[in-house]
Amino acid sequence: MTELTELTDNLLQLFCVFICGCCSCISAIRNRSYNRLLVLLFYLSFGMGLAYWVLYLILLGTSPLVFCVSELSWTASYIFLTLRLYADVPKEKHKKKAIFWILPLFSLGMGIFFCLRGSYFENILMGTAMGILGFYAVKGIYFAKIQKQTGKLWIFAAALIFYAAEYLLWGSSYFIAENTFINPYYLVDIFIMNPALILIAVAQSREEKLCRTI
Repeated sequence: MTELTELTDNLLQLFCVFICGCCSCISAIRNRSYNRLLVLLFYLSFGMGLAYWVLYLILLGTSPLVFCVSELSWTASYIFLTLRLYADVPKEKHKKKAIFWILPLFSLGMGIFFCLRGSYFENILMGTAMGILGFYAVKGIYFAKIQKQTGKLWIFAAALIFYAAEYLLWGSSYFIAENTFINPYYLVDIFIMNPALILIAVAQSREEKLCRTI
């Protein structure tokens, strides 16, 4: 029952990532869009980590014992999403606001907490990548609002929601009472994480449409 619940959850998420990745791939080729390519690479990396996890569950009937294989792929996806945000952040030199550092500091605190309970290497790597992602998400939202760039606001907001969903998911993993769909981890993964993943593709499409009308 444990493996079936986990497998169903991961297959559903892999399906969401596959659909979003296909849409991003078609759009990247059709529009020759660098931003779309980065979004595609985000989904590809995230999907590779999920695919490894799913194959391991199917072939061996248990969760992977070596977590770093999937986590390296997921870290790569955070980096590609950060690069996507960086592409829209103003390159002019601006005074760094204290608010930009809130999420990196949060990631640092959570990284220390997770290191006390797990692998140093994986938690430092993923925490650093997530901290940088959070930095650019907040910075992007700040400048998009100041410069009244509604189109660009979408992708930064989507990245911020994804950031929050990831930490909510990781935090909920410490409250697994039983391996059924009613435990917090699976509820967060299905009803919060999956929509957050889909929202990134929607936000990219929305930005492109709004930019064409300006």
